Amino acid sequence: MAISEKYIKLDTKRRTYKFQRHIPEDVRKHFGGKTTYTKSLGTDSLSEAIIMRNRLAADIDEKIKLIRNGQADLAAAIELKAQKTNLSPEEYHARSADIILDQFQSEDEYNDPSLMPNDRMVKLETLENIIEGDAVLIDAYMNKWLDSLELSDTRIKRHERSLKLLKKHYPDISLITRRQASEFIEDVLAPGKKSKTVNDYIGSFSLFTKWLINKGYLPQEHHNPWTEQALSTKDAANLPSMPDDVLVKMLQLSKERDISHYNTVLAAALTGMRTSEILRAYETGITKDGEYEFLHVKKGKTTTSIRTVAVKAGLVDWEAIFSSSQDMTIKGRELLDEVGADPLITPMNSLRHRTATILEHANVNSYTINRWTGHTQESHAFRTYSDGASNDQLKELADLMYSKLPKY
Repeated sequence: MAISEKYIKLDTKRRTYKFQRHIPEDVRKHFGGKTTYTKSLGTDSLSEAIIMRNRLAADIDEKIKLIRNGQADLAAAIELKAQKTNLSPEEYHARSADIILDQFQSEDEYNDPSLMPNDRMVKLETLENIIEGDAVLIDAYMNKWLDSLELSDTRIKRHERSLKLLKKHYPDISLITRRQASEFIEDVLAPGKKSKTVNDYIGSFSLFTKWLINKGYLPQEHHNPWTEQALSTKDAANLPSMPDDVLVKMLQLSKERDISHYNTVLAAALTGMRTSEILRAYETGITKDGEYEFLHVKKGKTTTSIRTVAVKAGLVDWEAIFSSSQDMTIKGRELLDEVGADPLITPMNSLRHRTATILEHANVNSYTINRWTGHTQESHAFRTYSDGASNDQLKELADLMYSKLPKY
């Protein structure tokens, strides 16, 4: 192959050229876990394909560079993307991109502590979709959908409020996967809200997504990530903890079928961490101290979620969890149903209840239990001015949780 044809291949079926680029292993997680990035160039002209290839290759090289340098700064990325495209400000405006760009470049919004940890990367991906013409922006379709609804003004305002919140984190609705929807519900919607309120938000997202699919703004094969995501309306405080016999069956079955789910269940049993915290553990930071691993939760559903917990080293494969795209809550529910567990037992919350119960029965004080599980403290002053448990205390708690892990 000539040097000028690097990354270009002819699609023999469509008789057009496509771009193919190998993605290095260390950055694949930022490209959806793909080993190869493929995109149709939509032309049968080699000269045109080469021009488009050069732009795509340069964009990917710069994205990889930013990721490796830990400098995925949106302002710099936006400037870089703008320089490498021929899109005029008018063309951006035609795609509703001006609203998004203003949001991206707002320093206050960019540093908003309420944003989820992956929001910066999501916004970079949104910008790329805008430039490529693939974005389905909430701003571009929200009013059209609201105008089509034959509802009371109160109901319409509720839908509008819901979509404005979603837009803050995911301007491009086409980027939302089922796993991201689950994390959004747990990290953004659930804290401090009743289940009914959360379900109202989810209902708005689901209806809007269905409308986009029916109108052809999203492809027919697009999976609605909000289906079957509604929260139980039962009081979480009254839900039971997971019995050891059910935990054993879950560990056994998941170990046979899905190593990512197995490690997620194991991590929850050993730490009582939330699903989203476990899924991000590999990314947010793990330090090793002899026979122990310290997990640093840097973002969570409440301020008290930011904490450090410990686990015996070598028990959990954190990288396997991080690389998974499976929905852990649904897989856990399927396993619980299969083993005939009490319907009130939930895949992850019941494991958090189990953790709190073990610590309480071991006469661990309530403050330490709350610090370990990331629950809100009764005393604001105590929460604000206390440094939490020492590393030695964390190791003791890790030993305790390991000793209570049933044999399987």
